[in-house]
Amino acid sequence: MTMTSCPSTSARKAGSAAHARSKATLGRYLATGLGATGLASVDCEAAVVNIDVTSLGLTTGANAGVPSGGNTVVNNFLGLTGRQFDVCNALSVSGGYYPNVYRGFRPGAGTRFATGYTSTSPTKFLDGSSVGSSATFLANGAGNSPFYLRDASTYRANNFTLTPANFIGFRVAANGTGPLFNDATQFHYGYFKVTWDRQSDEFRVLSGAYESTVNAPITVPEPTAAALSGIGALALGAGAIRRSRKARRAAAEETPVEAA
Repeated sequence: MTMTSCPSTSARKAGSAAHARSKATLGRYLATGLGATGLASVDCEAAVVNIDVTSLGLTTGANAGVPSGGNTVVNNFLGLTGRQFDVCNALSVSGGYYPNVYRGFRPGAGTRFATGYTSTSPTKFLDGSSVGSSATFLANGAGNSPFYLRDASTYRANNFTLTPANFIGFRVAANGTGPLFNDATQFHYGYFKVTWDRQSDEFRVLSGAYESTVNAPITVPEPTAAALSGIGALALGAGAIRRSRKARRAAAEETPVEAA
């Protein structure tokens, strides 16, 4: 009869239970981390809808991919019939009598962008700020609210940078009647993440999102904080795995049994 050291049934059960607990803990940490970085399920922020800027005809390239001297019109914005805006790149206006250099966003029916005054000076929203009814959405005589990052060479907006991230805000009429929807009382608020270099006269549209609940403000993301939260959660999860392995080894070495 020989003595063989192997884990008892109770030891194996203890090890399995510890492993299961650590896996559940790791799952919670991963969910927290991925949710913070925007990769979790829609339950985290179910009403916020991401916008695929490429599907709008806007690219992440220079001046949103709009050719020099042209503009790109986005129709039925957010899937709402008749709502539109366009993106300008050195667009000639005034019937061609003289060329004015414009770069930026020009809203159409049912759409407004947050502006500082009449037709220029876009409101700059930083990480964690809110786009909602407290923002200024000015309208000109045509009922639109254009703003330009560059206007006829006389105005240039300050740089929009990635650190901290800079956003422009918009609202889209969810009700009301055409052609301008000036009688709207319900709005979807949203943002585009953009960059703008006033030296090179180039801008980019990187991403966007809007709030699907009418009249609810939307908070622009805080990518730095989110990334740190995700890294912290993953580190905690790794710690849980190490503790699980240690517990299983201890349980396996705990009880020697006889083998016939």
